[in-house]
Amino acid sequence: VRNRLSLEIERKLGGDYAVSIGSLSPSSLSGVVLKDVEIRPRGVPEALPIKLSKMKLDFGLFSLLSGHWEVDYDLRAGKGRADGTFSWKKGGIVLDLKMKSFDLSVAGFLAQKAGVAVNGVMNGTVAMELYPEDPLRNTGQISIEMPDLTLGEVNLGEGALTVPSIRLAQVGGPASRIEILINRGNLEVKQVQFAGGDLDLN
Repeated sequence: VRNRLSLEIERKLGGDYAVSIGSLSPSSLSGVVLKDVEIRPRGVPEALPIKLSKMKLDFGLFSLLSGHWEVDYDLRAGKGRADGTFSWKKGGIVLDLKMKSFDLSVAGFLAQKAGVAVNGVMNGTVAMELYPEDPLRNTGQISIEMPDLTLGEVNLGEGALTVPSIRLAQVGGPASRIEILINRGNLEVKQVQFAGGDLDLN
């Protein structure tokens, strides 16, 4: 079961990552607890693996029976934690996320796909309902605080231009913040503040 789940996660990630699971155990009627999960990019020997000490997933039975798919998750890496709910319902996606001292390197593979390395720690909440085929129904709020944030070196134009690494927030200094509202398809940036690093922006 553990190997089969690893292969399924790899498939969902597009085959670009190798996934290993240290141990797997059931939790309640529809849940599972994964420990010592490691996600490693394929073909990038120098890339550090993403490590999760504990990953708890709970699939809602009633939502499955009604044709929806809902997962309650609890991700832990070191002292950091991210938990919430992710669900697909008819025509839309719902995400509720809470983060406390969450290590951004855990989700770093998303940024790596875009060609940007991200390191740091994040606190905050994300609550969104997104409807790709009916964007006027989109709603949400993103409120994030980053006491430590570094963007890695970025290569543009196939290496023609290199933007050096930049620290946008530093431990011990003021935290950087982002506040975004989504209402009926309109995205409003309420606050973008980078402080305590190489760039001050408000």
